[in-house]
Amino acid sequence: MRTPITIVSTLIFSTLIVVACLTRTNAQDSCPEQGPISPATGAQNLTCPCFAIGEQAGVVFELPADEYPVEILRVGIVWGSQLGGSPQSLESAINIYAGGLPDPGDPIFSLPGPVLTDGFVNEFDISPIPGDKVIDSGPFTVTLRFANANAGQIFNPSVVNDANGCTPGRNIVFAIPGGWNDACALGVTGDWRFQIVYRSVECETQSGPKFIRGDSNTDGRLDLSDAVLGLNVLFLGAASLCREAMDANGDETHDVSDAVYSLAFLFTGGPEPVTPYPACGDVFGGVDLGCESPPSGCL
Repeated sequence: MRTPITIVSTLIFSTLIVVACLTRTNAQDSCPEQGPISPATGAQNLTCPCFAIGEQAGVVFELPADEYPVEILRVGIVWGSQLGGSPQSLESAINIYAGGLPDPGDPIFSLPGPVLTDGFVNEFDISPIPGDKVIDSGPFTVTLRFANANAGQIFNPSVVNDANGCTPGRNIVFAIPGGWNDACALGVTGDWRFQIVYRSVECETQSGPKFIRGDSNTDGRLDLSDAVLGLNVLFLGAASLCREAMDANGDETHDVSDAVYSLAFLFTGGPEPVTPYPACGDVFGGVDLGCESPPSGCL
């Protein structure tokens, strides 16, 4: 790695996602997704045109111990240049390592040939791609390996950081020569803008009947009558058929906000009920409010 040259990017990075693969694994049949998470927190974007072919930049991630083992589902990399509008870049690989600094070891998974677009969060869905993406314990590392040299080329696109101070142990560089290094020790002035989406492999599910979120009267569909029943249970003493289903917003309580949430979804374009919806499903961890009479189609 060459001496870092940090340049304030004039780009306003779009929230548009460039997706490498559109397929999504059905979270309804597995543990729920978590993230995206990233060490970057600052509002600025500093680009680092400081890498040679074969070098790598990346982030060392650490999650709460009780979430492991986890499967990495998607990797996001912010890619940018000083002036913007650079052609797309075909780089060498996105690598996942099952270790962190001082040496993450050999990659357990590689996505070859990622194409990155200047000025965007480039998100790559790796969930349907064969290979080991399960991390048994932390820390673990996600990197981009360069196929194009940009060292000293101040107008070339590259990875960026948040210009908010570099967190030791969280940002990593593989330099040629020199091997693995803490990026902070090399003069990088912020945290790399890498992010991941993941899910626990062994999340705890509560035993009990399946249900449809929002379907308070257990007739197998969500409509106005479900919000009405929820309010009758709260204020008129009506019997609950499935209190778990009445928790339309998934905050593990049943209150008036659930009826408001359902009505907004039905009539004003609000968000749909959280999983499980629209098909039957289980409670994923948290509080099981109970379902005294689940829909017959869910049994």
